[in-house]
Amino acid sequence: MKILFLTNLLPYPLDNGGKIKTYTTLNALYKAGYDIDLVCFTEDIKINDIYLNIVAKLCNSISISYLKLTSSEHKCYMIKKAIESIFSKYSFG
Repeated sequence: MKILFLTNLLPYPLDNGGKIKTYTTLNALYKAGYDIDLVCFTEDIKINDIYLNIVAKLCNSISISYLKLTSSEHKCYMIKKAIESIFSKYSFG
């Protein structure tokens, strides 16, 4: 069976609970014999090849898109987006 797995972050390195859960789920699905295609975001412009290779062992394909996520590194960007959303008919989320 084929699975399209969508997640907000590349699940490696295992440095927070969300990534640990995602990686563990991918690993369990892989061991159960599923064909997995992964779609995720990253805020790192240059992805460490070691991390990518570890996840690639579990998936048939990986599609990664760059996205500025809510973090202290992008505080000014996020404040700007929040202010823009106040005057928009669409919510910030």
